[in-house]
Amino acid sequence: MIARLRGSHRYGLALVAVAIPIAFAMSVPEEDWSRLVTLLLFSGAALFVFLVAEARRAMHVAIPLVAVAIVAGLLALDDPSQLQIGLTRACSAFVLAMAPFALARGLARQIRADKKVTLETVFGAVAIYLLIGALFATVDAAVENIGGDPFFVSGDAGMQDFLYFSFITLTTTGYGDLVPALPLARTLAVTEALLGQIYLVTVIAVLVSNIGRARPSRT
Repeated sequence: MIARLRGSHRYGLALVAVAIPIAFAMSVPEEDWSRLVTLLLFSGAALFVFLVAEARRAMHVAIPLVAVAIVAGLLALDDPSQLQIGLTRACSAFVLAMAPFALARGLARQIRADKKVTLETVFGAVAIYLLIGALFATVDAAVENIGGDPFFVSGDAGMQDFLYFSFITLTTTGYGDLVPALPLARTLAVTEALLGQIYLVTVIAVLVSNIGRARPSRT
């Protein structure tokens, strides 16, 4: 099964794998067990992305980081501290940060091989978009845990709040119910908003408009 998925370009499955931990984290309360399960789901999604995109180097780097994050997460179950939780999320953020790049390289290889943009290509591009949102949410949460100061003006927040804030920032919806309090928090929010809009109006728009069109052959 693993050999069949490796380099398979099944980016629809990758999109589902990325959506599952987001949906789970948005649906459960912030507790010790839910943080660990969320970590496992996000780590599994990233590893699945590496497998499908045939990103061997990223996989070799990610596996030790995932192992460290899981051990830290298990230790945090007995005596949870903000620093332990922050370090766990920081390891998870490193793994999530590699996933969009690995996926983008896999998509580029697929387009070159197929000589056209397919629906699977668009699925992969959307998966990258979701990974960016999940990455910023994890980084935001780690900043609060490690720094010790509330990320939002309203006070301490859970992973639900960070994912919610990340995706409304990524889409530049901006309801205003969660407001970043720290200078670093504002910088991260602005960076995410700009990245989200640039990605939507360039990468996603170009791919969708070119579905099924054969790439011109080079002479």
